[in-house]
Amino acid sequence: EIRRCTPVPGKIGAALKFGEGACVSLGRVPKLPMAGQPLTVMAWVKPDADRGVVVARGGAFCGFSLYLLDGVAKFGIHREQAGPTDIAAGREPVGRDWVHLAGVVNSDSIELYVNGKVAARTKTDGFIPGNAGQGMEIGGDLGNSPVEITDSFSGIIDEVKVFLTALGEEEI
Repeated sequence: EIRRCTPVPGKIGAALKFGEGACVSLGRVPKLPMAGQPLTVMAWVKPDADRGVVVARGGAFCGFSLYLLDGVAKFGIHREQAGPTDIAAGREPVGRDWVHLAGVVNSDSIELYVNGKVAARTKTDGFIPGNAGQGMEIGGDLGNSPVEITDSFSGIIDEVKVFLTALGEEEI
């Protein structure tokens, strides 16, 4: 379901412009199981604001989110309801130009890539153990968050991709 998004020229072909209340809801995506395995999620973004969810799946029980907060790119996972939230946070503001973001879930860490380079790595206790009861959204997070925010993304999102493997710097 697409909510209040506008088609615009993207980084590669067409993209979607997002703003307050806009998102693409993909539902539970059973063909993208995330339980107990590596995962890579990536997108090109051109932000108009310093905060907002690029792509998220799941919520307070388990899930992941690739997002901006205070102008900085972040990737976080929540493995289990009573457990901690693990976040890999970039150090530099991403600005307002096109930027490629990628989050990777490994067996013992998560990584955040900004423009193809590792920006942060955080140790974790393992993969996300469940497939999440909440769905996957682009441009916001409709449920409760697996991380810090559910805010709508303001700007353009293009080329969202999810891989059921942990891609390295060369592939990203």
